[in-house]
Amino acid sequence: MFSLHTWNLSPGLCHVALAAVLALTSQCAWPGYTEGAAAYRRGDFATAMKEWLPAARKGDLEAQYGLGLMHANGQGTPRNGEEAVRWFRPAAEKGHALAQNNLCACYVDGFGVEQDVDLAVSWCAKAAEKGEANANRNLGRIYADGLLGYRDRQKAERYYRVAAEKGHADAQWRLGQLWLARQADDVELAGAYLWIRKAADGGSADAQHFVGRGYETGSNGEKSFDKATLWYRKAAEQGLAKAQSALGRMYLDAVPVTRDVFITIDLAEGLKWIRKAAAQDDAAALSTMSTMYLEGSGVEQDIPLGNALLWLSEDATLPPGRQAPLSPLVVPDPPPGCEFPMEMGNAYKLYRALIKPGRFEDELDRYLAGPRPCAKGPRRPVVMPSTVLRLTSPQ
Repeated sequence: MFSLHTWNLSPGLCHVALAAVLALTSQCAWPGYTEGAAAYRRGDFATAMKEWLPAARKGDLEAQYGLGLMHANGQGTPRNGEEAVRWFRPAAEKGHALAQNNLCACYVDGFGVEQDVDLAVSWCAKAAEKGEANANRNLGRIYADGLLGYRDRQKAERYYRVAAEKGHADAQWRLGQLWLARQADDVELAGAYLWIRKAADGGSADAQHFVGRGYETGSNGEKSFDKATLWYRKAAEQGLAKAQSALGRMYLDAVPVTRDVFITIDLAEGLKWIRKAAAQDDAAALSTMSTMYLEGSGVEQDIPLGNALLWLSEDATLPPGRQAPLSPLVVPDPPPGCEFPMEMGNAYKLYRALIKPGRFEDELDRYLAGPRPCAKGPRRPVVMPSTVLRLTSPQ
């Protein structure tokens, strides 16, 4: 989805939308608007809609925008693109910048209207002329991503910069990426990293992941586990799958002590974040979990689960909705009674359960809580670093 101002349910954007609605309460002439804004603030969307509807019908722009926002976000009513457009349009036609920007979003995505990127550009341009940062960012993305059928880096950079200078974190991130891709001189390269750091400080999950990666690899001039995990966590807590995967990997990274024993920083924390990323079809996270269960590395060895996760990781490398052919079953040293037919049947059944949209964590918990005749204890015990230090310190 084309993430524009408000209705993609991104926490940061929704907060901006709420502030934009509530900041204008003092300018509203129609009775009921202030009461509706107060209800919206406390999450009482049914009351907000009841109060705003009469005002919107009488032409109050803020009430029209607010109703459009609620229908677009599914707040107090089922998410409905046609109803969202119905209320955004009259406000947009009378010059409401946020409504113009959101109407632009609807035309880009075909949400409630037939997709029309040219018309989207015209609405975003109207909002951008009024200084709306989101609209400038959105125009930048339209030109950067070639949504009109061609790419225009100069226009993309110009619009991104306007939004970035207004403090728009995602525009700052994208502007930094444009500059990095251009591989210009050292001055512009430094400017790119500056914009990306501003974006990270401003809450861009992608930028936070980028900064974390820099501290993990040392590519930004400093290698620091603590700083890497700090930035990865900021992005992971916003739901960015690749950051969740990276954070989990940082905690799970293992150092061999003997051939059969390894140390890991925090097995439980690592598994928690790897699972969250895997639930979003992150191929790296699914592959990591698969290896852990196939090898019994810090978890009970479970060949059906390991293979189901392996097949899911292969699916995750394909476009959405596509499934890879099932690779041959991996059966390392199966427990007695868990020969090939049982392993294959259990693995395929679990794979079909885990692949259901939105069901990964629930189905995984259900499986782990039930009888697992083909599971056996960890083959490689986990020793926490503090324990290792105590064992090897002088007496």
